[in-house]
Amino acid sequence: MSVFSHRFRTHAVLQRHLDSRSAPAITECKETYWGRTDRVACRLVHRDPNQVVLFHALDASAVVDGTTIGPPMFTIAFYWRDRPYNLYCWVHEDGSPVAVYFNVVATPGFRLAGNTLRYRDLVLDVFVRRDTAPRVLDEAELADVDVPTREHVTAVAERLRVQAHRVADRAIAGLPTWVFAPGSGNMRVQ
Repeated sequence: MSVFSHRFRTHAVLQRHLDSRSAPAITECKETYWGRTDRVACRLVHRDPNQVVLFHALDASAVVDGTTIGPPMFTIAFYWRDRPYNLYCWVHEDGSPVAVYFNVVATPGFRLAGNTLRYRDLVLDVFVRRDTAPRVLDEAELADVDVPTREHVTAVAERLRVQAHRVADRAIAGLPTWVFAPGSGNMRVQ
């Protein structure tokens, strides 16, 4: 199954479901290689010792590789302790995936303390739309990155570029069934 053939519940239904489950609010803190920290208010979808999945309703628009990402879209974000990347699945309000976006990150992939999830972004990203091959973004920024980090992130980004669909498919297939629209073909039993 392709990442783009999954069908999530609508934004409104997911938000109501998270409210009914009293899903905790989590603040995502992205610490950039350059020292800036960006904060985003999210809700917890799933947590186990090695993984956290968050929901975030987009409140601002941005253009990523020619694709506008913004309201009323939402993000399902995946973070792993043992992987050198995280994954954002950007979804239309109606539940259809728009794109997936991998951030190459420092390991461990995240730290969770209280209601704050922190990760360190390492410059390169991999972006995938339904109609395009995976693309590595921000390569021009590598010129100012130290050599060991540059070699590491380049290798991780290349592996992700080649395996992006498979990695995203596996991540999405592992979500709790309540995240998906009824009859969407997602077979995981909860």
